[in-house]
Amino acid sequence: MPTDRITRQELRELLIAAGTEVLLEEGMRCGLDHVTFPRVFDRVQEKTGRRVTRASVYDRLWTSQEEFQWEVLAHVIEDAGSIDQRTRRRVNRILAEADYASEAGRRAGLRDLCQLAVEQHVIEASRRQHYRIAMAAVGAIASSEGNGPEPPHVKQVRESLTKYLERETDLYLELYGHIGFTLGFQMREPLELRHLVLAVGALGEGIALRLNFFPEYAQKIKVPAADGGADAVWSIAGVGVEAIAETMLELDPDWSVERLKEASMPAR
Repeated sequence: MPTDRITRQELRELLIAAGTEVLLEEGMRCGLDHVTFPRVFDRVQEKTGRRVTRASVYDRLWTSQEEFQWEVLAHVIEDAGSIDQRTRRRVNRILAEADYASEAGRRAGLRDLCQLAVEQHVIEASRRQHYRIAMAAVGAIASSEGNGPEPPHVKQVRESLTKYLERETDLYLELYGHIGFTLGFQMREPLELRHLVLAVGALGEGIALRLNFFPEYAQKIKVPAADGGADAVWSIAGVGVEAIAETMLELDPDWSVERLKEASMPAR
């Protein structure tokens, strides 16, 4: 068993890490009551051999167990993220294979992105524990609105969520901007790209949370092509995103293959 002294910051990090493991392994349940000091102390001792006591924690690091629990939650949210590299690869593959020779081909490329890339993204995001806990925290914080002054530890989680959501929004602004420029789409006035990102994000998050209760969100639906061509493959997530995209986007009249090629050429 380690006998060397440990600084307050080192002890804080040790306990936050152990609490994070408990939260990620067991989820939020209907709260954070299972992320207790005794369980975290036992985990620290099991993994490091270091024995931690309540006296070394209370007032020295946190004034209560609840304050500790919310800091663990804030820590998990800070590490959350929803864009998977496989989703990025699928987006790039669809863009590379799209038919840019006609407006119909560009619309088909957008449809493929809505159906295939979004479907994959929603399913992958729903399987990541950091993401699920972040979404659960959104509901928990929203449900506490108007219940009097906000304790500092709750404010900390709210700030972590705000930073997380803004960070994700910035990532999608960049991704959607790239897609729009490549396929030649622009926002319908007076809408802005941020409006599209927020609308698609809200739909995707709702579906990701519901997947555990309604597996049919992930099911693929074959729809016969009206012209006798290849059957289309739909998903509920894809249909919803495509409806949003069709409403908020329009073809860019100034787009051209030549302009796209010029933008892709390396600077001399």
